[in-house]
Amino acid sequence: MGVKFSLITPIYNVGKYLYQCIDGMVEQSYENIEMILVDDGSTDDSSAICDTYAQKDHRIKVIHKENGGIVSARQAGMRIADGDYIICVDGDDWIDRDYCKRMNEIIEEWHPDIVCCGYVEEGAEARVGRNLSAYEGYKTKEDMVQTIFPVLLSTDGKRSFPLSLWAKAVKTDLMRKYQLQNVVVNIGEDIACMAACIFHAASIYVTKDLLYHYRRTTDSMTKGKHVYDWDGPEIRGRHIEANLDLNVANLREQHYQSMVIALYTVARSQLNREESIRTIVKDIRSQLKNPYYWNALQQCRFHKNKSGKVKLFVLKHKLYYLIKLIG
Repeated sequence: MGVKFSLITPIYNVGKYLYQCIDGMVEQSYENIEMILVDDGSTDDSSAICDTYAQKDHRIKVIHKENGGIVSARQAGMRIADGDYIICVDGDDWIDRDYCKRMNEIIEEWHPDIVCCGYVEEGAEARVGRNLSAYEGYKTKEDMVQTIFPVLLSTDGKRSFPLSLWAKAVKTDLMRKYQLQNVVVNIGEDIACMAACIFHAASIYVTKDLLYHYRRTTDSMTKGKHVYDWDGPEIRGRHIEANLDLNVANLREQHYQSMVIALYTVARSQLNREESIRTIVKDIRSQLKNPYYWNALQQCRFHKNKSGKVKLFVLKHKLYYLIKLIG
């Protein structure tokens, strides 16, 4: 029968994409699965679509909850999951028919804590495959320290290891431990959970098979334009510090680089506010006085990442008006 997979899908107003997403799970060639659809307070027809599918397939469980964001939706699904491994599928994405079959084949042969696969970025005008060939194969903890840990939190110009929750299968106990911690942020939520999972995994297997389809869109709960909360980088940062030993590899340096990139992203997102640039800049200046953030700016060093160097310079030297020009 193989392992059982719990497929968790957070859903918020993605009705026009949801049929393709759910069909991709229902039609899996591997049958030992459960599908947990978490309706996070949708106001379109997503809720009704979920209920219709649940009436037709006993493997589908539906949770209807008040809107709380993608992290709380995943947490709700995680609490009732009873599979051996968790697979996350966003509501506007979809998976190949043999996704679970291939994951099971790898697990039965290698028994890793985490399986990662390649994916296809599905844009309106182009499809781009990301096959992860640089990391292909089975890796012990020792292998991970040498090949994955150096690019776990920040790359500084190198090719990054993907920290998305999707395009992976993770042992349930491992993911539950770090997903159910109170890390509810609207920026870098995948990093907060997956970095900890990978750091504490005993082994990982990476296949270059392109099994996940990531839809490039701007109208979902994960891919739209936002004004990010200022507390997000600190919540995520403290979660990383609490769950990873930053003395391993060069993780401390990566941590500060990741913090600076997150701070710049939050600062740039403030430009989406319907206020004057003067008011926004004043707020950015005030928020970056946070001692936790100012320490990250002082400790951070970029070596090869030119974009990172520019962002650090702008924030560190309080040249906030340049953010509008740089983007």
